[in-house]
Amino acid sequence: MITKHLIPILVIFCFITMSAFANDQSKTQDLEQEIIKYNKLVLQDSKNAKYINALGFTYYKLNQIPDAINSFKKAIALDPDYAIAYNNMGAAYLSMKECVKAEDAFKTALRLDTNYVKAAYNLSVALFRQKKYHEALIAYKKAERIDAAYVEMRFSASKAMEKIKGKEVEGR
Repeated sequence: MITKHLIPILVIFCFITMSAFANDQSKTQDLEQEIIKYNKLVLQDSKNAKYINALGFTYYKLNQIPDAINSFKKAIALDPDYAIAYNNMGAAYLSMKECVKAEDAFKTALRLDTNYVKAAYNLSVALFRQKKYHEALIAYKKAERIDAAYVEMRFSASKAMEKIKGKEVEGR
């Protein structure tokens, strides 16, 4: 009797799992195509910091962090005032838990563009992870002054992820 009810549940679970896996594979293939596209663009215009930064961001999305950081460094070498590349490099360092390097990159991005909300928010995260709570709060408040809606969206998203991760831990 239990088996009769269990089979449909297992079939649905397998279908959902396979669908999620196929979706992940599709996203990975799309990102690998982006890598090819940006590499071609960089070959055509090797001095274009935006193409190199976009290549780095694609590596970042594929979790190829060393390649991402190398690309961001190349973009910065071509355009030392490119705040977005510094922010992206900081995010890559943050993903590797290299918070001091991330902090430096975010501070440079903010020095270049004092109204760069992503860099201000990311700086607050880097500082918080280093237990520099007072500085983190200052950076967070600066981000709120720049764009409160963005900060609220990011904060809500991080809280949702914490809840999801908590559920995953409970389920193990």
